[in-house]
Amino acid sequence: MENVQRTNTGLKDKLLELSFYTACAGTISIAEALIPKPFPFLKIGLSNIVLILLVMNRQEFTALLVLLGRIVLTGLVVGTLLMPTSLIALGSGLISLLVMMIVSRIKTKLSWVGISILAAVTHNLMQLVIVRAILIYSNSIFSLIPIMIILGIVTGTVTGILAVALNQRLPRRFNDKKIFG
Repeated sequence: MENVQRTNTGLKDKLLELSFYTACAGTISIAEALIPKPFPFLKIGLSNIVLILLVMNRQEFTALLVLLGRIVLTGLVVGTLLMPTSLIALGSGLISLLVMMIVSRIKTKLSWVGISILAAVTHNLMQLVIVRAILIYSNSIFSLIPIMIILGIVTGTVTGILAVALNQRLPRRFNDKKIFG
């Protein structure tokens, strides 16, 4: 009986932390969606700081769950859940998270800011591919590639620097603990 209670408590703690990370990422994403932008695709991606922190601390599965939860939560609150924007966010988010996880596991000289830049550029380029596949049936969309790369470099730098700074200030408990992994 005691083992069952300990297991339930452990699961509750894991779900609580997962909920916290998802709420943080979702809140940041929703706040960012409400900021007026000159172009609909122009977003810094500050909610990705949570994902970078989780991957940085080898909590990849948690990062995946937070990404999925954030997309659903943001889509529900902003009203875009059943629109192409959610599909674009899902596809580009999954690919950029995968790139971040792979690059963080292989021996490279890339810093976390560099990995963040790579993920942001990947995210932006994947958005173009998905938009081409489901919305704009013309290769002219790819003329935005240089702009999207520049935006990815800028936004990836910002989120990477913020994630590294935040990671240095987090208590050890966060850095040593894994959820569902």
